[in-house]
Amino acid sequence: MTEDTDAHPYATIIKTMKAGEFAVIPGLLRELELTAAQREELLERLESVYRPWPYFGDWAIRVRCAIALVEIACRCDVDGVVRALDHEWWPNNEKGFGDALVDLLDGWPPEDLIALAHALKPLWSHLLPVSALVRAAGKPFEIDDEGAVDWFEYLAVQDTPEASADALTASPLAAAALSRLPDAEGLGRSLARDADRGGAAAATLAVLARDGHIDRSRLLRSALQGPLGSEPRTVTPGYLALLTALEPTIEEQTAAADTLVTLVVSAISTAAVKDALGRVRKLADLGRMTDKQVDECLQGLLARPEKTLAAPALPFLWSEARRSPARIGELAPLLGEAFSHPSRGVQEKAVKLAGKLADRLDEDTLKDLSTAAAQLPADLRRQADGLLDSPVTAPRPDAPRTDPLPQPAAVPAFPPPMGSAEEVAAELGAVLADPVAQPVAVERVLDGLVRLAHRDRQALAQAVEPVLRSNERRPHSPGRLTRILLVARAVTGRRPEDDASPYPYFRCRDCGHEAFEGVLDARVDEVVRRILDGTSPPFLLATPTCASGSLDPHVLLERLTEYRRTRVRPGEADFDQALFRVRPDPSFPPAAAEELGSTEGRRLARWLSAGGFPARVCEPTVVLPLERPDDPDSVARHPKRWNLAAIGEATDERQDAHPGTRGHRNPPSWSRHLKGEYEAHDDVPACIRLAVAVDSARLVDFSAPFRAVGAPREANQDLCSWEGTQFEPWRRMFPLWLTVVPGHRELVVARNLRAVAAGAESGSRCAAVHLPAVAEAEGEAGPAVHLALAHGTGAASVMERVATADALLALAGRGELHVGRLARDIAVLIGIDGLKLKRVTETLRHVVQAGASTTVYSVLAEVLPDVLPHPGARPRAGLADLLFLAAECAEATPGRPPVPGVALLAEQRGSSQFVKAARWLRDSTSEARTT
Repeated sequence: MTEDTDAHPYATIIKTMKAGEFAVIPGLLRELELTAAQREELLERLESVYRPWPYFGDWAIRVRCAIALVEIACRCDVDGVVRALDHEWWPNNEKGFGDALVDLLDGWPPEDLIALAHALKPLWSHLLPVSALVRAAGKPFEIDDEGAVDWFEYLAVQDTPEASADALTASPLAAAALSRLPDAEGLGRSLARDADRGGAAAATLAVLARDGHIDRSRLLRSALQGPLGSEPRTVTPGYLALLTALEPTIEEQTAAADTLVTLVVSAISTAAVKDALGRVRKLADLGRMTDKQVDECLQGLLARPEKTLAAPALPFLWSEARRSPARIGELAPLLGEAFSHPSRGVQEKAVKLAGKLADRLDEDTLKDLSTAAAQLPADLRRQADGLLDSPVTAPRPDAPRTDPLPQPAAVPAFPPPMGSAEEVAAELGAVLADPVAQPVAVERVLDGLVRLAHRDRQALAQAVEPVLRSNERRPHSPGRLTRILLVARAVTGRRPEDDASPYPYFRCRDCGHEAFEGVLDARVDEVVRRILDGTSPPFLLATPTCASGSLDPHVLLERLTEYRRTRVRPGEADFDQALFRVRPDPSFPPAAAEELGSTEGRRLARWLSAGGFPARVCEPTVVLPLERPDDPDSVARHPKRWNLAAIGEATDERQDAHPGTRGHRNPPSWSRHLKGEYEAHDDVPACIRLAVAVDSARLVDFSAPFRAVGAPREANQDLCSWEGTQFEPWRRMFPLWLTVVPGHRELVVARNLRAVAAGAESGSRCAAVHLPAVAEAEGEAGPAVHLALAHGTGAASVMERVATADALLALAGRGELHVGRLARDIAVLIGIDGLKLKRVTETLRHVVQAGASTTVYSVLAEVLPDVLPHPGARPRAGLADLLFLAAECAEATPGRPPVPGVALLAEQRGSSQFVKAARWLRDSTSEARTT
């Protein structure tokens, strides 16, 4: 504002706000006794205080507190106070602000104060004002799980656990929060975050339980049952820290014995299983466990595929046999389950334990064990034959068999359009609530919003209003997909440039996924503009006719004909997306589109005549070698898998693009050959790069977001700032990207290869979980798809490795698996330390368990020659398990050719696991069986 505010009657208030003296604001406002008109005028003059002040800093926070109080005084209802305090969280917890707020609201009835306290959410952002309101109201205050956890996190930050406990119990919210806290849903996540900082929060809860402020039995139950919840890996460290702080007595652990057994049998977290097993064994040694509980615990451990969890069952079984000799006959049959365990180490220990117990077993039990031992490898069967009285025989198949691979299913048709505003609103809410973008649902909602906005905008606005309200108060940024809400907001007349828009999103600069997200942005922005301008089309041209995202050219021509009949102008982004999705059809002559007589008809004819979307070129270009510096300090700073040449290359590229980043320290002496400055924190792993491009001349008629999809790019080169467990696009948007260019999954995967590679390289969550969707998509499965599959075999997450196994089976079932290409990529990645052999073995074992032993052996037969060590050299970690898996596959599918180099390694002296595996693999192949 240009008006001199000092000459205005409210000059004192404005000067006080600028000084940040918010505590005196309530008194000044009472002196003025403002009318309604004066309040509105004062609200307008707040603009002169808002704009000049910095966003952060102590002074700026006090200024914002003063502004908020003045705004509240001008809006004398609960909704007005919430709007004033809901813009930002940091002024609301300034010391003294809550008391000033209560002073300002003097005269409000207690019921209104409590209602206001309930309306201020999340509690983390408004704890001090809510506490002041509850204290002033003097009435009970109900709190939800999220609020209880926010309250605990905010106050439990004192120097000692005792001081934190005192701060918590002194809060006016203590009674409600402490009764809710033990069973609160987010307690485990809060404790896990604190466990990384020392575990003071768990110690605080233990102090509260000791002093009787919180129910110890409920807290102990939560600590024991927490790792069994829906987020076990995330919350387990916190619950284990709480369990350690509580130090449960033997009596308490005995009472919770069933829960401990359930943890041993069912918990996903290895740490939780080992902790529970230690407590179970201690109780068993003290005679506090029943025989049924011990048996259930042993069976559950042996049923686990992980060697580290199944192996402890055998010492436990031996200790139980010594403690209760009368139960040896009941415990011995469990060894049969150990014989069939996928881990070679577990099988060996089970055979040795069977030898110790053999002289104490009756004839029937020995026969049962001999029958179970038939599942053992050949060398262990011979060893078991010498230990057990009954001979061990194993039937072997006579001829190679065909893997029972899954058959491809027919791609379903796209569902019909939505017919009512209520259906559109319900589907919109479902799309926003789904953690992964479902392409069919997203396209139906976007088309439904456009159709109903054209047909009955007022009814649609009323239907979507509740969905908008439920998404306006999110505590965190909702992410990219919620841009679709801008369409719903446009239906109600709200514009995207509105300062109150709650749908911010962040761009990742120069990353492969940006091209596909730019397409969604362009389509959404175009629809929003047309709805606001009153030119909304009756339907979208780009809505697919197939669930895979493809569009029938006959249907597209019908839609263009209807547009021309009703004189509707096609949207540029909508038509570009329609062309990307349309697939050439022999039954559709391009001349039929040209007969339409419009610009769009002629473009469609030219596009189909040229074959639709241009074919991509995607070939491996570079394999960055591994550098191993000799300087011990440098070796300690950099994991062995990091490629120093790639660090220098990425640094050069970034500094050329952003000259302001120059000036960092020079490279160490052993890397003088690198160009540019060296930054230790930019660790770029060695990798395979793919050069991906399409014929850009075919895309000149398209708008910029669509031309970017076909722009040349080197895949697996992105240094995405969002890499990690919280990187939303890789986790949520990948399925939607596949429908931008249906039939060209190679292009989508190649441009986003790092989305999959991150799981193997950095151990973070990645997009490998979506590889089954890639395998079932249309189009060629070329170098990019197979390289992504190779990266997925080494993903850190078990869920992503299982998804990779499913994708491998799906590709094999469709006849699209190129065994040589996949094996070559896996071998190269292993050679540059891009994959961990243990993870690769586990992924391929999932495929074997699905019955595809022949497929897995075909892959391993080409991988192993490139990763086997020279005779006398030390093998890679985990290579023995990979050899054991290959031998298991060879034995299950006779007639397999031998692996080059294995016979030479099998002749080595010694009894290491690696040598044993090589001998078994040699003996299991066709060449050994025929001699």
